[in-house]
Parts: sequence; structure tokens; C-alpha cells
Amino acid sequence: MFDDSVLFIKGAQGFVPQAIIKNLKDAGINVVETGTDSAEIEEKKDEADVILYYLGNIKSVTDRVMGTLSGISGEGLKTLCVIGDESGLNDAKTSPGKDIITAAYKRPVEVKLLTDDISAYINKHKELSRTKKILIVDDDNDYLMMISHLLKESYDTVLAKSASEAMEYLSESGVPDLILLDYIMPGTDGYEFLKNLRENHRFAYLPVIFLTGNDDKASVMKVIDEKPDGYILKTTPKTEMLHTLSDFFKSYILESHP
Repeated sequence: MFDDSVLFIKGAQGFVPQAIIKNLKDAGINVVETGTDSAEIEEKKDEADVILYYLGNIKSVTDRVMGTLSGISGEGLKTLCVIGDESGLNDAKTSPGKDIITAAYKRPVEVKLLTDDISAYINKHKELSRTKKILIVDDDNDYLMMISHLLKESYDTVLAKSASEAMEYLSESGVPDLILLDYIMPGTDGYEFLKNLRENHRFAYLPVIFLTGNDDKASVMKVIDEKPDGYILKTTPKTEMLHTLSDFFKSYILESHP
């Protein structure tokens, strides 16, 4: 798969789709072209993470193509942009694959804006594929070793046994992609540490997911009230934890508009 590629599905021929393709290529984007044949789309699906579908005016074709795209979306790991007139966009938004549409552009489309958006989506996928660094903060050394071992095949991990040790790392060594933070710790607990982060302009944007050993409703609601970016029970099985983290990064990186 090319790093800077878009899969361009031509649901209609003519000057406009060719102009869009030219602008994408001029911006350094590799354009993988295909028609609306499902087999051809399937054959080329792995050549790009970003898909641009130029809609035609036949609803049955749109439904079929959208159904195919829904099947290859890879649990949300594809970005789908659609271009069409009002009728075509309505067809796409009521098709079997409507839930996988990331962005819709009404014709006549501003080609420069479209090209910039496609470039931004491509960069988001590059960012998603990069190995992430996770800072894990917990006063329980055994748990630190366990979760570090659990995550080491998928992520780079940095371990801190206290909030002060974590802050020292942040101040001296840069910022991670995510902080997994024990909610209950001696000294500065998870809530206080999160509050300190949000008040520091250097670290205010860092995503934080709380780790908690209490799964009763009251404890969970208290954790949520502190408005972290999520929470994970310490008893969560390995496969589920990896899936949760993968979903978090996918949502955090891909789902915002450029």
C-alpha cells in the first residue's frame, strides 16, 4: 500500500472527476482509480486507507458500491469521502453503508478544499499506523510490570510509580500519545494529577484514560465524573484491553474533521 494514496471510485465520467484526479496528483497524492464494479473495488481495497467516491446518479449502483465499501471498511479503519449532487448524497446517506461515510461534499465541490482534506485524512492514517508511546502511572509495581508486558508488542511503554515521577518524565522527556493513570494512588492521586495536567498549557491536551480496580457503579461514576478520555478496569482481559486502546486511538485520530 502506498503511504500517500487515495482510492478514487468513479461513479460517473466527465471533466469534473478528471479535474479532481489531476489536482490530487498535483498535490503529490497517488490516485488509484477504479470503477463501480465490486470485484475491482475489492481487488484494490488494500492500496489506500482513504477512499473518495464520486457518485453517479443511479441509486442501485450507489447502494451496491456502498454495501461493498461497508464490507471492506475494516472496523472503521478506512476513511470514506463521497462527492455528489443533493440527490446522490441522499442516496449514499440512506444506503446500506451510510454509517461509514466520513465526509460528504456537495457538487460543485471546491477542489482545493477537497484536496487539502484528503491530504489531511491521509496524514491521519499515517499517524494511526505509527507505534504509540503510552505512559503508565501506577504505584503498584507488580501491576506496572504486568501491563507493560501485556502492551509491549503493540506499544512503546514508559512506567512511572507516582504522579511526581510521571510529571518529571513529562517535563524532561517529552510527551506520550496517551497516559494510563491509576485513579487511586498515595500522595497525588489520579484526579489531582489529571487536574494538574489540564491546568498546564504544555500537557492540557494529552489524552488520559483512568485505570481503576473498582467496578461497582458508584466507583465507576466517580471516575467518569472527573472527565478523563476513558477508563479501563484493571481486571480487563488482555484481548479486550488491546481492543479498547486500539478503538481509542482510532477514534481520537481518525474521527475528527481535518
